[in-house]
Amino acid sequence: MKKIGIATILSLLVFVMTTQSCSLNGRDVNDSELSTIAPELLLLGLRKRVSIRVNHYQVYCGFMDAGGICNLLQEGAAIGGTVWSSNWGTGLAVQDYQLGNYYLLSADRVEILDPPADGSSFRYENIQILQITPAAPDESFDLALRVDDGMTDPNGLYYFNSFLTLQSGVFYLGDQIPIDCASAGLCTELDNNLQVNQVIRGTFTHSSPSGTYVLNSLTVVP
Repeated sequence: MKKIGIATILSLLVFVMTTQSCSLNGRDVNDSELSTIAPELLLLGLRKRVSIRVNHYQVYCGFMDAGGICNLLQEGAAIGGTVWSSNWGTGLAVQDYQLGNYYLLSADRVEILDPPADGSSFRYENIQILQITPAAPDESFDLALRVDDGMTDPNGLYYFNSFLTLQSGVFYLGDQIPIDCASAGLCTELDNNLQVNQVIRGTFTHSSPSGTYVLNSLTVVP
C-alpha cells in the first residue's frame, strides 16, 4: 500500500479548513482573495471574510487616537438590525468617508489571540468598499451630548460627561464635527443646559451639503 506523507496530510487539512473558512459568510472566496490570506490563520480559524455596514453618522467615543469620533458598524447577520457597535480599536477606516452615506464593505476579520485589556479582540484588514448609499435627506438620528459619569449610551459606548467643544462660538461634537442649530433659541437652550448637571440628548439631521450636524430638538433629563 502506498504511504501518504505528512506534507500531503497537512495540505489536505489546510484545503478542508480553507474551504470551511471561505464559506463562513455565505460566499466563496476567489483565488485572488485567497492569495492574500495566510494559510496558518485559515487553519486556526482566526481569519474570515465578512460584510460590514457603516452608519451614515459618527458618534463621540472619547478616545484621542480617533480624535474623539468613531463610526458605528454592523457585521454579518447583524446588518439591517438596530444594534450598532463602535469601530474603535478594530483598525477599520473607510477611505474618504463622508457623513450622510451608508457604506457596505468587505473585510478580513482577524481575531487577536491575546488582546490588550482595553482593546478590541479582533481587527479588520483588506477593507474594500462595495456600495455607497446616501441616507434620506430628512433621516434623523439621536446622539448623546452629555451624560453622567458611569452611564452608557444605547449603542454601548461609554462616555464622560459633556463631549461637546465650543470653538469660535460654534459647537463641535468632539473637536471635529460642527453643529448647527435649527434655531438660535435651540443653541441657547443647549448652552444653558450644559452649564448644569443634565443628561442631554439631541435629535439631528445632516446639513446639505453634508459635513455639519443640524440640531433639531433636545431631550434633557435633570
